[in-house]
Amino acid sequence: MLSRGNATVASIARRTSYSSPHSFSSAFERHYGMSPKKYRSRRPAGQEAPAG
Repeated sequence: MLSRGNATVASIARRTSYSSPHSFSSAFERHYGMSPKKYRSRRPAGQEAPAG
């Protein structure tokens, strides 16, 4: 969801049953060692997320 789309962290948190975007971001950072924003920014330059 995060690497292939334009969904917000808040919407991903809701879809994955986290109680808040902050809870999701904290768990994501513990697991991946970086924030969701940084993870998303690592998408190769020029690679757009698919529409929809």
